[in-house]
Amino acid sequence: MNRYKSKNLPLLGLIILFALVVVLILFIVKKSNGNTHDNPSNLETFYVSEVIDGDTIRISTGGSEQKVRLIGVDTPETKNPSKPVECYGPEASAYLSSRLTGRYVSLEADQSQGDADAYGRLLRFVWLDGENINLSIIKGGFGREYTFNLPYKYQRNFLEAENSAKSTKSGLWGACE
Repeated sequence: MNRYKSKNLPLLGLIILFALVVVLILFIVKKSNGNTHDNPSNLETFYVSEVIDGDTIRISTGGSEQKVRLIGVDTPETKNPSKPVECYGPEASAYLSSRLTGRYVSLEADQSQGDADAYGRLLRFVWLDGENINLSIIKGGFGREYTFNLPYKYQRNFLEAENSAKSTKSGLWGACE
C-alpha cells in the first residue's frame, strides 16, 4: 500500500502545481481588466477626423461621419454655447487632439451604457495602440470620472485613476482647485 502511494506523489505534485499556475494566470488576467494593455481584440477600427472637445470625437464611418462620446470621463467644457470655457478645458481638448486627430482607433461599446446618448453620439471606450484613452484622460488629470447612470465596465479603474490624479494634483486637480 505504501509503495502505491509513493509512486503517485510526483504526479500529484505536478497536478497541484498545474492547478496553482492556472489559478495564478486567471487572477492576473482578472486583475489587469481595464489597464492600458488589454485592448479587446475584436473591435472595429475607425479614423478620427476631428476632436470636438476633451471627451467627444468625430470618426469616419464608410463615407459618413459620426460623433463619439467617451464613456466614463467628463472633461471641462469648451464648446457649450450656454457655458463659459471652463478651467482646464482647452488643455483637455488639446491633449485629446494631439493623441487622436488623424489616427485610427478601436471603439469598444458597453452594453450597460446603451449605444448612443440623448444627442445621438455613440458611447464608446476608445483604444489607441492598446491604450484605453478614456482612462489616460483621467490619469493625466484632463478629466473626471463620470458615471451617467449605471456602473460601466472599467469604472473601478477610472475611479482609482481619478484618486491618483487628485492626490498628485495632476492637471485640473492642481490648476483648478
